[in-house]
Amino acid sequence: MSEPVQEPDQNQLVAEFVNVTQCSPDEAQELLELSHWNLECRGGEKSGLAVQNPDGAGSSSGRLISNIFRQAQRNQAGGAPKAGDDYSDEDDEFEEDYDDIPGGGSFSGFNRGRKSGKKSNKFTGTGFTLGSDEVPSRTVEDPSSLLKNSRPQRVVRQLTFWKNGFSVEDGPLYRYDDPQNVAHLEAINSGKAPLSLLNVENGQGVDVRIVRKMDENYAPPKKLGGFHGQGNRLGSPVPGDISLSNSASSSTANLSSSSSVSALGTASGTAPASGLGASGDAPVQIRLGDGRALRARFESTGSVQQLYDYVQSAQSSTEARNFVLQTTFPNKELLDREISLKEAGAVGAVVIQKWV
Repeated sequence: MSEPVQEPDQNQLVAEFVNVTQCSPDEAQELLELSHWNLECRGGEKSGLAVQNPDGAGSSSGRLISNIFRQAQRNQAGGAPKAGDDYSDEDDEFEEDYDDIPGGGSFSGFNRGRKSGKKSNKFTGTGFTLGSDEVPSRTVEDPSSLLKNSRPQRVVRQLTFWKNGFSVEDGPLYRYDDPQNVAHLEAINSGKAPLSLLNVENGQGVDVRIVRKMDENYAPPKKLGGFHGQGNRLGSPVPGDISLSNSASSSTANLSSSSSVSALGTASGTAPASGLGASGDAPVQIRLGDGRALRARFESTGSVQQLYDYVQSAQSSTEARNFVLQTTFPNKELLDREISLKEAGAVGAVVIQKWV
């Protein structure tokens, strides 16, 4: 535990704090008492403002930042209004929300005044107009409830104070020596949310969380790079199988180079030489494991075996590999090759080739 600071030392710390921040001695003493007379605790680099030309624009911003920190400190000490209190909906109110903000406090947007005056005696709610035999009854909604429902949702913005300026969320740096940025600080200090700075709409509630990094210079956030690497399409041959990959590439090239599609829907150049799938009363769409989609027609009374024969004849010998055919919606493997297409529910269905 640190030793208590003697009165002469306190006066020296107050004078030094006033010289840096240009605030009043009373304000300086209050802030130093909150920090147990630890001058470095007020943000590093003697509140971080000495480097910002205290005789120029930094003097004004220094006082504003001190006030903002003091309000956040008071909220952290329990002086902020609690959730559920009856505050005016016309303005935002301060809110205590600082649990996950190390070294700082937070406050939120912005008038703290309670509602004054008597409550209105006007009727509010939903009304009904009486109808007649010719005109039906009508419901009249409460205009105030419609307006309340249309109000934008409350948002949270993080305001970080750096050694050389401040930033909002992951946005750019706003320097202390820029008069326009000082105006933003004045608005925040007076309890008003700068719309363009905080990216909010007029009348939208906003909670401002304060993060103090006064001993660090602003560092822009690192940009995340896009995806780099290689992907595999679902249902494609196993990665690393050279023969299958080459086969799939050649079959895809043949499909893209084909200039027409036959009346049966089978890509030109890929129809089985045996003539399977050329006629019948049962249309079936078959999606091969290499990505090709074939359309063919079979006899609905014919067996499921004809689907397997068709798929095998549509693929080259280099693609000889164990597979099973299955329907979609519902997923059902066609393991019984002796039953008819109608019994298997494959008439007009999409059949997928699945490697096993």
